[in-house]
Amino acid sequence: MSIGTADLDVLLRLKEEGRIPDRASIIEIGAQQLANSFLEARQKIETAGRYFRASGDLLLPKPTPAVVAHGMMDHLDTGAPLARDFWRWLGFDYASIDIDESPGSIPLDLNYDNAPTSALGKYQLVTNFGTTEHVANQLNAFKVIHDLTAPGGVMWHNLPAQGMLNHGLINYNPKFFWMLARSNGYRWLYSNYSGPSVPYPLPVNIIDNIVAFDPGVGERLKDVRVSDAAVVVALQKVFDIPFVAPLDVITGATTNNSVLAARHWTVYNPDAFENAPLRAPDKYLMVRVLRYIALSLGAGMMLKLLRNAHGSWTARAIRARRPGAWRDVTVDPAPTPPPVPAPGTDPVPAPVPEPPDYTGRQVAFANRMEPYADVFAGVAPWSGSVPKGFLVDFSGALTNAQFRTMFGVDPAASGGHAETTRLPVIEDGEGWFEGANWVLAAREAQGHFVMITLGACYGAQAVGSYRMLQQLNPMPCTLVAVEPVPENYEWTARHFRDNGIDPDAHWLVPLAIGGNNEPVLFPIGAPGSGAQNAIATNNKAAREYYVNEFTRAGPEHAETALRNLLLHNTTGLTRDLVEGYDFKAEIKLVSAITLHELLSPFARVDYLESDIQQSEIEVFPPFIDLLRKKVRRIHIGTHGKDVHWRLHDLFAENGWEIVFSFEPNARHDTVLGSFDTNDGVLTVRNPDF
Repeated sequence: MSIGTADLDVLLRLKEEGRIPDRASIIEIGAQQLANSFLEARQKIETAGRYFRASGDLLLPKPTPAVVAHGMMDHLDTGAPLARDFWRWLGFDYASIDIDESPGSIPLDLNYDNAPTSALGKYQLVTNFGTTEHVANQLNAFKVIHDLTAPGGVMWHNLPAQGMLNHGLINYNPKFFWMLARSNGYRWLYSNYSGPSVPYPLPVNIIDNIVAFDPGVGERLKDVRVSDAAVVVALQKVFDIPFVAPLDVITGATTNNSVLAARHWTVYNPDAFENAPLRAPDKYLMVRVLRYIALSLGAGMMLKLLRNAHGSWTARAIRARRPGAWRDVTVDPAPTPPPVPAPGTDPVPAPVPEPPDYTGRQVAFANRMEPYADVFAGVAPWSGSVPKGFLVDFSGALTNAQFRTMFGVDPAASGGHAETTRLPVIEDGEGWFEGANWVLAAREAQGHFVMITLGACYGAQAVGSYRMLQQLNPMPCTLVAVEPVPENYEWTARHFRDNGIDPDAHWLVPLAIGGNNEPVLFPIGAPGSGAQNAIATNNKAAREYYVNEFTRAGPEHAETALRNLLLHNTTGLTRDLVEGYDFKAEIKLVSAITLHELLSPFARVDYLESDIQQSEIEVFPPFIDLLRKKVRRIHIGTHGKDVHWRLHDLFAENGWEIVFSFEPNARHDTVLGSFDTNDGVLTVRNPDF
């Protein structure tokens, strides 16, 4: 089979959802050609080039004559272009395996051969477009695919489901992939059933084969028609465990056969992925010593260790990042772990220091709200038709409802109607202050507007600020969005495009923001949640605790951790970001950028917005002098009363005007009305601008 226009649609979808990173590695199971429908889809090809930041032009020939053997299935000419050139144009590190000695492919017999040792766990994308149906040994074929795929990588299948009676050895049904995913803990990313095609009679060679046994078969089946169709499935490899064959038994089945139970341990153990083994079997380690062990190791003991580690409490609150909408999620901090006792001694509990007392600070600071009673005067709330699957706010910023599903938003029920929005009101709490800063920053701007958002999530603050600038004070602008979670980074680019902003004309930074440039242990996952807290995973006490526990667990665990870090930039640990929500993340090493690098290209920054889950206390203090020289207005969502008031004092002592200062997790009464805060509100203005 080949790659067609429908495959382009799936590729764009996976990229939009952040499932495939830039400059990823790909291996094709069977070197593919480009179908005529692909060559005709020039606009989609250009879109893919933008999504993957391709450089240069992709030179493709015109469609070539193809033979339609049956239904609508093209049999391409041998001279049809290879997909290899397309993947390389997109920036992929390309490889393929094939038994037919296709140019540049790795020769591999999927009936018998194992995946090459050098390729184990290497590829972020593995495509199987019409290859494994030609393989008799399905167990080995899908084991090879599993073994080639990196943890977090995508396995994308497009295979015959019906018809195609002279095409391959077998056809697939969706149940095969349901069982395959269940056995290996794969995450479903996409599923479809393409076709059926134009019906056609049973092939003559099949009739001829039967006629010797049933002479009347030709007359009996003359009106029978066959239709071709394919099953399309994209799965994500979540757990790095040895491949487990799909087993056609009901979920929850039991067995007394110990051999069967061990062979299909993920099927017969209901808690297989909640309580993964502390280590993979020795044979698995020996054969795959260079593969990731990360997620299988972290699911059990390591998750418990992480929850008990110093500083590993989850974010105090999760904002929906839509003005006026958020959820309260309060979690008590984990206790400080005890120090490691000397050999032969009993553990001695470490004293827990008393937290600083900030009682009375809020009452002592008078927020002057009267000047901002009419801050939205002259702002026209957006009104119009909302596209299906989108949300809209008062600025007119369209938000794809898929970004908000973790907060209960149903994309199918979103948009598709006329809507008149309202301006923010003080009862919206943080949403009012965000909107007010968009408006104030826009009105203050002169010449060229520069806005930076730290912890961009999907870019809501940048787009909202942009929308207000265009309505109130139109001028050229540069938006800078810093976001280390790959899915969020991709969503930011998509959010920009959805609102008419070319992301390539601005600066999207796929790094963590830090107080220095040392790599950060950062929780990667749960896109759109805004709950990633690097303070909890990167502080010195947490790092020391992980080292101690890995060491205590024995040399094999220590060796595994070392290999994960040196070979794959991951600890192999997963954690729940917020109790009660399916917000899971893997702690990985992420490169860091500081305010120095972000501010250096600009003579002036009009507005800097930050929501970085407590890391603000590490990010801002080292660069307080540079901020005074470069930035006009700063708005920080603060996390923890101690962090809030320490930053409040820092800016006040350095001569900044404190515009708004409302501590987090509190009820506030003002002359404009009352509101609650989850994150704190700290807005400061530079008197030098």
